[in-house]
Amino acid sequence: MFGQTGSYERVAIMMHFSILNAEEKFKSLAVDTSRIYHVLVIKECHTTGVKCGNCDKSSRHSSYCFQSSAFWCDEYSFRTEEAASERKLQVKSLIESQKEKTEQKKNEIVELERLCNHTEVRADAVKRDIHNFTENMIAAIEAKTKEMLNKVELQQKESLECVRTQQCKKTKNSDSIGSFATFETVTLAHQLTAEGKGITEAIVGLQSNFLLTTKNTEGEQCYHERDCVMVEIKTQQGLDHDYATEVRVQHNKDGSYKVRYLLKDTGKCQLSVKANKEHIRGSPFTVEEKPRQFRPLLSFGKGGSSVGMFRCPYRVAVNERDELGVTDTNNYRVQVFSSDGTYLRSFGKKGDEQG
Repeated sequence: MFGQTGSYERVAIMMHFSILNAEEKFKSLAVDTSRIYHVLVIKECHTTGVKCGNCDKSSRHSSYCFQSSAFWCDEYSFRTEEAASERKLQVKSLIESQKEKTEQKKNEIVELERLCNHTEVRADAVKRDIHNFTENMIAAIEAKTKEMLNKVELQQKESLECVRTQQCKKTKNSDSIGSFATFETVTLAHQLTAEGKGITEAIVGLQSNFLLTTKNTEGEQCYHERDCVMVEIKTQQGLDHDYATEVRVQHNKDGSYKVRYLLKDTGKCQLSVKANKEHIRGSPFTVEEKPRQFRPLLSFGKGGSSVGMFRCPYRVAVNERDELGVTDTNNYRVQVFSSDGTYLRSFGKKGDEQG
């Protein structure tokens, strides 16, 4: 039974291949037939002539189109070639025009990119300007606010002082009838004023001073025994260690105070003046510390080893009699002169012992 089925399958396969071979042969026969047809038609044109497929004119000299299987006379063929050439020129012209337009669009794109970049740069600059302007405005507003608050606070203190003064006067007038009354008052910080160069500048190594004056609400100088005045000198960074020496406040017992101080270094410092633990008006003051300017007052001596001569003078000292002692280093001595440069005496010699 299985052997019979296999036979049927072999027969079906052989029939299939036979059909395929027949189709291929048919296609090949069709192509050969078409070629033979074209050959016969072209041969007929050369012997008997044929009609043009466009104008119906008969001619032995015609062009054959294999695509449409038709003849075309020379006149129509020329027109066709002329039309094709014209069409080629039109296409070429159109291509050149499109190239020019494309190049123009490229240039426009480049210009747009440049404008975009310029706009971005300008936008960044405007943003920075706005940011800086805003910061400056905020700083100015804060400074103005602080100034106005200080003014309000000062006016408040002045008003309170005025009210207290009026209350004291009223109390004194009402309680002093037939008796004695005692009042203890202290000066408010804003009632003190500071005057003198010492609140703005100072010479390093020289004593600077300024004057503090206490005034009442009427602007008159007044004195309160219980007032406490303090002066502090610090760097702008807030340091006060060994920065100034001999800060002294002299109480004149008449409502005025003379302040003296001595600075050790150049630069700028903060001078704080407080009355009864509150800053006076304008405190702290910014003081500019200037270096001391020296100028020669006297010149004497010359190089040598004789009396009154020097070899590498190093230091000068002055005693209570205004005598000048000069260390004559390479002559191994100290020479003493009067205040006008006259030689007086010398002492010391070369050695490793005292004198």
